[in-house]
Amino acid sequence: TGRWREAGYILRTFAHYVRDGLIPNMFPDGSNEGLYHTCDATMWFFHAIDRFVEITGDVDTLRVLLPHLDDVVGFHVKGTRFGIRMDADGLLTQGDPNLPLTWMDAKVDDWVVTPRRGKAVEINALWFNALRLMSKWVNELGAPDGAASLDLENHAVAAERSFNDRFWYGQGGYLYDVVDGERGDDAA
Repeated sequence: TGRWREAGYILRTFAHYVRDGLIPNMFPDGSNEGLYHTCDATMWFFHAIDRFVEITGDVDTLRVLLPHLDDVVGFHVKGTRFGIRMDADGLLTQGDPNLPLTWMDAKVDDWVVTPRRGKAVEINALWFNALRLMSKWVNELGAPDGAASLDLENHAVAAERSFNDRFWYGQGGYLYDVVDGERGDDAA
């Protein structure tokens, strides 16, 4: 819609609410504190920032956001809430028995309809994208002050290699939905 000023404001506002490397997926009515029950929203945040900067050329907003993004990657590497963390193979794993953390977030009472605990395919595609974007931005703009000592390029290479090795389901000719899940790899 061309409302770049508002878009930049929204991105900076969400960065303000980053907690333990996560952005909120919801602000309940009447609350100033968000809910952080998601592993994909934070990864989509990188994509949104990339689209915003590519279209607007607003590198100043990217500079403001870069320290927050550095924290996000740092927390995901070492681990954040709900078991969201980078595993030894470079892929993101996640899972909380009481919460659906991906976009398939259906829950009825205490029943998590689509739990998808483990390494979900879209989460890891987004993780790889976030690592590549951070590597590019740090190379272009420099690391933010106080940046975590992150080996972005090596993390991205490991994630890419593991994604290609682990997610391809040759028998079906498509990608697994989840690997290393509670019941192994899910080709459903």
